[in-house]
Amino acid sequence: MLLSRRRVMLSILVLAARMMMLSLVMMMGCSVVMSGGVMMMLLRGMLR
Repeated sequence: MLLSRRRVMLSILVLAARMMMLSLVMMMGCSVVMSGGVMMMLLRGMLR
């Protein structure tokens, strides 16, 4: 029982950590894409 409970807790913690990392990576990617779009718009405005 104790081993199974520990394993379940560890698996849940690992899954939570993976979800956190995935969400952080997604947020970073979205922010990078947004900043890239803004930079492209600024460059286009300056070229014009």
